[in-house]
Amino acid sequence: MILHRAFRYRLRPTPEQEATLLRGEGALRFLWNLGLEQYLLWIHGCVPRGKGHLPCSKREHPQYPSAFGQSRQLTDLRKDHPWIADVPRNICDSILASLGEAWKRCWKSGFGRPHWKRRGDPIGMVEGHGDKFDLIMRIGATKLGALDFPKIGKIHAVTDRPLRGKPKCCTITRDGNERYASILCEVEVADPVPSTKPGVGIDRGVVLLLADSTGRTVEDPGHLQRAQRQLTRAHRQLSKKQKGSQNRKKAAAKVGKIHRQIRRQREWALHQESKHYAKNHGLIVLEKLQIGNMTASAKGTIEEPGKQVRQKTGLNRSILSMGWGIFATQLKYKVIVEGGEVREVAAAYTSCTCSKCGHVAVES
Repeated sequence: MILHRAFRYRLRPTPEQEATLLRGEGALRFLWNLGLEQYLLWIHGCVPRGKGHLPCSKREHPQYPSAFGQSRQLTDLRKDHPWIADVPRNICDSILASLGEAWKRCWKSGFGRPHWKRRGDPIGMVEGHGDKFDLIMRIGATKLGALDFPKIGKIHAVTDRPLRGKPKCCTITRDGNERYASILCEVEVADPVPSTKPGVGIDRGVVLLLADSTGRTVEDPGHLQRAQRQLTRAHRQLSKKQKGSQNRKKAAAKVGKIHRQIRRQREWALHQESKHYAKNHGLIVLEKLQIGNMTASAKGTIEEPGKQVRQKTGLNRSILSMGWGIFATQLKYKVIVEGGEVREVAAAYTSCTCSKCGHVAVES
């Protein structure tokens, strides 16, 4: 059985390499916005104003833009603009392919149109050919390794664990003022034996993080609540800085650092719990929650304003701080190697139905 596993490493680029990476992000942002403009011009030419329908296929108009067609135009564009040619061709093609996939999802679902990329938005540099990059585990007697990336060279990396499998793709991302490389590998493992461990049902909540059918409960770690005062102070300082100033950039970096710390604490706690259930249970049953609908704003419109908006905002914050979706994703890929299964069931009445007699206690 072949699995896909991602290995993430912290990068420590030199100032020259960081400048090169920032220029690369600017070029990719330009390509994304240029490609997005082509789609929008085509839509406005095909769809009369006032209509909500989006064209669903290229048969509706001969000049339908596509990732392949935009990639062909990219050849001449790189000749006219050498600063775009400083970015590897594969990475430029990947950003156009991502734009095409975003539009396909939009046309399939009917909402969620791709947005413009603003200056400062982090953009991943994706190298989709495994033979174009290389990870060096150690350089001399130091604890640092290096990532050899096209047109950038060897970037120092904290190689805390070796790669497993065959590297297929490498993505360099920016998280605030930190750089990371995520390498996707194909790992071949033996087919797991179907698990005979007992099953368990898990309920996710906002007062308790988890409660399962065996009676085990997990308290809310409260990472966001503990950092809320510090986060509020940092946001207040950010709002006082002049836009475009260096002090505002420093304040924004401080806010990003606090958010990053909260996110890492949340993910670490969820990793511990998902590992526990994947190791000890063969069948894990979860509620199929529509988290996006559950956390929708209650503000309403001017004609029909919402009710209890502040209370709903606090509930949305509590739901999102629990990481329900992250927990389900972690479970699904961890139980595969254990021979287990994650099954999602309809959420209606699951919290008030007796598991023994089937009685539905609506007051619960």
